[in-house]
Amino acid sequence: MSEFYVCCNGKSLKDFDFNILKGKKWIGMNLAYRYWVKVDIFPTHYICLDEVVLRSNLEDIKKLVINKKCETFLFPEVIKKLWTDIDKYENIQYFEIFKKLNNNPFRYLVDWCTGSSAVLWAFCLMNLNLNEVNIHLLGADCNYVEFIPECKKTVSGNLIITETPQVNPNYFFDDYQRKGDIYNIPNTDRVHLKSWEDIRNIFIMYTILTKTDIKLMNYSNSGKLDHLFERVGEEEDFIKL
Repeated sequence: MSEFYVCCNGKSLKDFDFNILKGKKWIGMNLAYRYWVKVDIFPTHYICLDEVVLRSNLEDIKKLVINKKCETFLFPEVIKKLWTDIDKYENIQYFEIFKKLNNNPFRYLVDWCTGSSAVLWAFCLMNLNLNEVNIHLLGADCNYVEFIPECKKTVSGNLIITETPQVNPNYFFDDYQRKGDIYNIPNTDRVHLKSWEDIRNIFIMYTILTKTDIKLMNYSNSGKLDHLFERVGEEEDFIKL
């Protein structure tokens, strides 16, 4: 049996002890590195597929790569235009290449976000010669407050944080977003929920094609993904695993 842990950034992960993940294979994403720096715990793998977040925070994300804070990174190919000498780092993979590969599950994605893609990436990173695959999904709340008081719309249609939130309802630590950050409107129903439906459908297909028992265990207490993935507990129950 192969085990992998995917940490999204929802509020349900507030007070989660990341020390529990030491020695385990896990994926973290997007601006959560701001928290990892505080606690000095970094994931084995890092993913950021949001081009707006990538552009807005490129220098910090480059430091993760240069300082080898994670074993492997997954980015969109646009980063090659933003970071001209990125090719000298061998531990980087690209989303678009996965999408072009035959027999790669990314090929079947129609909608995607960083969180749902991280689950698919975990599946690709595992030894698939096993009969059973377990993916533990934490912090995938999918219940965004689309417009928080500390943001405003830009002329390009994106959002910008005007003041660092004292309380951010969307993320497991309040300064996940900071003054000056530019980001996409979450579009929960149109983008995020549809992307999780894609993952459910792809795993059903791959269970049949590969004869692998693929289990995605959801720990978020938001209830937003309960119709797609069985909830096996809540984040605090993860400690008991």
